[in-house]
Amino acid sequence: MEKNKLWCVGICPEDDSPHEQSPAVSKEIAERALARYRAMTKAEGNQFMIESFDEYFQVQEWEGTAEEHQEQMFYTEDWFKEPMYQCKNMQQAEQVFKYGEIVHCYKNGAELITSDLKEAQLFYEVM
Repeated sequence: MEKNKLWCVGICPEDDSPHEQSPAVSKEIAERALARYRAMTKAEGNQFMIESFDEYFQVQEWEGTAEEHQEQMFYTEDWFKEPMYQCKNMQQAEQVFKYGEIVHCYKNGAELITSDLKEAQLFYEVM
């Protein structure tokens, strides 16, 4: 029966709001997305969000139609290759690398997406 269920990540934007659902290709992908969000939350050190994480972020069964699930698909394997942070200098990028995340670097109209510290240092010309 699990195979017929459609899964999503539900994120609550505010205390009194319902969870907004974004489709996931599978329950496993939704769980991995939550694990990524949880790791980011812990690394950022916001104690309130760490304590409230399970209230705001949840793996849920999709409430819409199968067609809507497919049309709005968000969490796929490719999502894990996407940067979660945007940085405008090396100081910001170094912080993100401490989180073990991918960063989207910007400098004078140029852009770089990387998870490699040395590559970011070359981009920001700090080596």
